[in-house]
Amino acid sequence: MRHGSINLTIDSHFKNVFLVGLAVQRICSSIPLSDQSTYEIELAVVEAVNNSIEHACHNEPGHPISVQLSLSADRITVIVSDSGESAESLRETPALDTVDPLHPPERGRGLQIMRAVMDEVAYRTDGAFNLLTMVKYLPITPAGDA
Repeated sequence: MRHGSINLTIDSHFKNVFLVGLAVQRICSSIPLSDQSTYEIELAVVEAVNNSIEHACHNEPGHPISVQLSLSADRITVIVSDSGESAESLRETPALDTVDPLHPPERGRGLQIMRAVMDEVAYRTDGAFNLLTMVKYLPITPAGDA
């Protein structure tokens, strides 16, 4: 298994989000993950970047959004950061399974999706930066198989 990290920074414009999705998809497809897990991680990261653009940066271009992806033997950790408006509401979003299926909300499911497909999701502010950290645990492979 390879180890390492990469940092990607895009401008806060929706036309740039596909670049992050492509990078995450390619990285995940090169490690021992199922197609489903690869898709789920890509989905979670794209949702997080979209949320940064929409909520923290108010759909205004010109704000950097960074994505740090780190690989270790047992996990993928992704940190999406921006210096936009803090989103305290991210701390208290209900779980996806608590939404009324007969009356689902039209918006606001991004964090619920992230929590449903990732093993850990945490949000915090650190000085001027908003940090959304997501972790996906990797399947254990016998030594020598990587």
